[in-house]
Amino acid sequence: MVKKLSNGSQATRIDRKPETSRLKRWVALAGGTLFFWVFAAYFTPWLSTIPILHPMLSYIEEYDINTTAYFYTDVEEFSVGNHMIQQLMTYPSKTTE
Repeated sequence: MVKKLSNGSQATRIDRKPETSRLKRWVALAGGTLFFWVFAAYFTPWLSTIPILHPMLSYIEEYDINTTAYFYTDVEEFSVGNHMIQQLMTYPSKTTE
């Protein structure tokens, strides 16, 4: 739609999408929450059954490594833990298989 302005020039009005209904937004929020819950409760634990990840996850559990804390720190423990996990993945021991 073209509109004539008071100074004689023309301006094009951009029609906006109508707002989505409140119900649709609540459904989207509930669906997103359900997705993340299913991901955390079912999919993530299933990953430990994958053969290539099992030795690493077993090592993390055996030595009680707080893997989420390493994201926020840059300390020597991270370096040592990272090195041990890389060594385990390169040379897996017979006991973790």
